[in-house]
Amino acid sequence: MKQIYKLTYLATALSLFLALGTSCQNDADTTAPLVIGETTDLTEASLPALAEKKIILRGGNKKYEASVADPTIARVTIVKDTLKIQGLLEGSTYATITTAEHSRRLNILVQTPDISLSKTELLLTPGEVSDIVSVTGGGRGLSLQLDDPERAIESATIAKDGRVQIKARHEGDARISFVSAGKETRVLDLRVRQTTTTDKFGFYKTTNSTPYEEMATPLIVERRGQGYTLYANANPKVGDKQLFVALTTVPTAGEQIKLNVRAKQLDAKYQTGEHSFVVESVSATTIRLRGQGYRLILPRGRQ
Repeated sequence: MKQIYKLTYLATALSLFLALGTSCQNDADTTAPLVIGETTDLTEASLPALAEKKIILRGGNKKYEASVADPTIARVTIVKDTLKIQGLLEGSTYATITTAEHSRRLNILVQTPDISLSKTELLLTPGEVSDIVSVTGGGRGLSLQLDDPERAIESATIAKDGRVQIKARHEGDARISFVSAGKETRVLDLRVRQTTTTDKFGFYKTTNSTPYEEMATPLIVERRGQGYTLYANANPKVGDKQLFVALTTVPTAGEQIKLNVRAKQLDAKYQTGEHSFVVESVSATTIRLRGQGYRLILPRGRQ
């Protein structure tokens, strides 16, 4: 019987000792200051929008809770001793972290990420609609600026998912600049080209995927000091279609020039007046001019 009492006494004493030790440990954990950061005590955290940042928490009773003042700017969660911050929109807010009787405030700055493009060059065919280029970053102030002197692009917009939606009109070169305040501008160069070419003298549309004669041109007459006349009939008559271009000198390949054009019995878009051209190439026998929606392939004459 004495042995039973003795064992009971020892078990009770051991339980009291363990309880006292646990209580002391809990008191130590509870009174330890709350520290935000594994090596440095942080008061602010910054991260790009749509990115995540993890911060180790120390001190307290190891049971942490967190909330954020503006959940549209950032989201915070606790996993064991780790604070996870997810940036949503650029701006500033703060998180409150608590453990036992301790509470700390962590300022959060969500920054605009740099502008990035999936491609910097894109080749299109006339009439093609493309959304294969994506843009990220730039924040809510991101916008695009279209530099299109040849009017080769019908439309260019940024979709909600970041895809750049582009519709080509006719052959030409253009450039889209993606801009946002405080960020480096990114550029997408566009080339709209037909899938095949021709070297035959004449007057062609560039709104199709392949060369298409706007007007059959069996006769081209050059008048020195005046320019070229393209005729739709080998024996011109009154009322026949014709196009006059006042090209009087040999141009330089790559330059942009303006020439007076006079149209007869042609579509209204070829109205008489000054037209802009890009000189595509100049050889010993041929001059290629790219207008807005059409191309002229002329014999190099006596200019």
